[in-house]
Amino acid sequence: MPQGEQVARPTGGGGSDATGSLLFKLINQGRSFSGRERNCCFLNTGRLGAGQFADISAASGLDFFDDGRAVGRVDWDHDGDLDFWIVNRNGPQVRFLRNEVPRRHHFLALRLQGRSCNRDAIGARVELHLSDEGHEGSKVQNRELIKTLRAGDGFLSQSSKWLHFGLGNAPGVQRVVVHWPGGDAETFVGFELDRHYRIVQHGGRPVPFPRRPPLPPWSSVDLPFDTTTDVTRVVSLTRVPLPRLSYKLPDGHVANLTFTGRPVLLNLWASWCAPCVVELKGLTRRAEELREAGLDVLALSVEAMDKDDGYDVSTARQLIQRLAFPHPWAMASPETIEKLQFVHDHQFDWHRSLPVPTSMLIDGQGRLAVLYKGPIKVERVLADMAHLVSTPETLRRASLPFAGRWHDAPRGQLLVPLVRRLLDAGYVDDAVSYALKHQAAISHSHEYPRLLSRIAMVLVDSDDKQLEAEALARQAANLAPEDSVTQGSLGHVLETRGDLDLALEHYSKALTIKPESAKLHANVGYLLLELNHHQASIDHLRKAIELEPTLAEAHHNLGNVLQRQGDLDAAIDHYRRASDLSPQIGTIHASLADAFQAQGQFEASLAPYQRALEIDGDDVGVHRNLGLALGSLNRLQDAEYHFRQVLKLRPGTPDAHVDLGLALRFQGKTEEAVDQFRAALELDANHVAARGQLKQLRDLKGDLVP
Repeated sequence: MPQGEQVARPTGGGGSDATGSLLFKLINQGRSFSGRERNCCFLNTGRLGAGQFADISAASGLDFFDDGRAVGRVDWDHDGDLDFWIVNRNGPQVRFLRNEVPRRHHFLALRLQGRSCNRDAIGARVELHLSDEGHEGSKVQNRELIKTLRAGDGFLSQSSKWLHFGLGNAPGVQRVVVHWPGGDAETFVGFELDRHYRIVQHGGRPVPFPRRPPLPPWSSVDLPFDTTTDVTRVVSLTRVPLPRLSYKLPDGHVANLTFTGRPVLLNLWASWCAPCVVELKGLTRRAEELREAGLDVLALSVEAMDKDDGYDVSTARQLIQRLAFPHPWAMASPETIEKLQFVHDHQFDWHRSLPVPTSMLIDGQGRLAVLYKGPIKVERVLADMAHLVSTPETLRRASLPFAGRWHDAPRGQLLVPLVRRLLDAGYVDDAVSYALKHQAAISHSHEYPRLLSRIAMVLVDSDDKQLEAEALARQAANLAPEDSVTQGSLGHVLETRGDLDLALEHYSKALTIKPESAKLHANVGYLLLELNHHQASIDHLRKAIELEPTLAEAHHNLGNVLQRQGDLDAAIDHYRRASDLSPQIGTIHASLADAFQAQGQFEASLAPYQRALEIDGDDVGVHRNLGLALGSLNRLQDAEYHFRQVLKLRPGTPDAHVDLGLALRFQGKTEEAVDQFRAALELDANHVAARGQLKQLRDLKGDLVP
């Protein structure tokens, strides 16, 4: 019986080009790491056991709702107590908290400097020994205080390198012992209370740090943010070119948004949205001013995208006619809104859905200049027209909600992530045209070669774009010759195009760059299998499984090469492992069934064949092999069904007519069997099996078979 050996395709380039982890997706959705819990502050009461720490979050004023990340402790104003710098994921991103609690106890602050060890003395342990007697003869309970100087003492934070000791009511300091990194210990004396000292390794006595005059009282500052949420206006400092946008005109024709040098106000609206109606009235009333300012308006209705709400094109048309709206209008498609959402998300960390109304002021080159979320006023739009030709400095000032100074010059937009979003959403043509149109802005990115590889990997699956895919993959590999992803992607494109020897060369180069890649070993093993280098194939596939035991395609392909070598038991073991790891891949189940058939275990082959057909009911090879297995078990009627499915899916196949003829003959349906054998001969006059079957039937039936 013919064995329909099927080899699983490799997984591609052998590298990852993900657009972001789950963690960042959660952040983009506005999720909080802390579950929106207030910040906490605990006071060490000095009581050992239960109750040693008291929650003073509210009393201290530190219980902000901020999504806090890092705390840095430092005596910022040198007044003897510790102040805090706090960094948050959300705004305000930085807070300074000055400690204004009146200081009633003594302190000592030390700054270490190494000579034979590292200069910052990171790793030094300092023992501070207090005098025996406290004020009024009271004993000091803790006579020794110990601190270690560390580099990085919290999550994403580094506090001051000053070691700050709170001394309570201690009358003095006997000595300080510094255990320098490397084991050298040194003792220092002569400290006054409430002072800052610099201690240098092997430098003699500690050096008092000059006292600083007290800083004037500080007051908190309220930033001039607009706290209303009805309208958000964002001026783009670096403008993002829009991808291709299409919409449906009122007459049903589809048009694309084009730019001829004039700016466009793109307005998203719906007839059920009261602010939208007010906005449309304003655009109608002041249409002449907008035209004189050189601004075109395109109003896109979003309501036809959701018919469940009961609104359709006729509802939008009625409102437009009632208002005598003088500007062009159309119906937005879900694809257009999705692309606009991509542009929005590309510029903001918080990926919130675009509201209705939303408007976009787009410059004459098709780039987003100003985004308005919520109802707009025509005066605001006309004023913002000036920013389309502003100097960089003026545009910077306009883009910020408060005054300030720039630490560094603003950078241009990184467009690679936007192209990736288009690819991920299936807008392949849009992504390719966008990347090529804005190649000058994209090509400077270090991610550009991998983006080209990603596009090539998508295009190669289209028969009419394989040449373009190969050209892009070669360009990527030339731009980044030492990148395993670009080399592996070129290997995948060449393998898809059938150039297996050259594909193996680039896969092998990628593997040289990244030798511990399980997927690259699996891909090389697959190509070696196709090129009949069985032992080398086994070596790479076993290495892939060693590196990643759950790699289903490696188990599958190893099963194939072992089956070709005649080790069916081992092949079946790997097929079973592959089917457990990837139960949704029909070819794996079919390979397992084929191996069972090769061993003569026809009954065992039925279940995996049927599972393969549940996944892909149009697999001709599985239908045929299942029919053969059923025929071997004398289940001829079931076999007949699958042979008929083969002819239905692939008519004009001589072998399929012969298979069906045999199933009919052994059921006693001689005339129908003869018809099938004759059909095979009509398709192939030299078909040996069909001629032989007809001869046998003539010999058995005589004149009954002409």
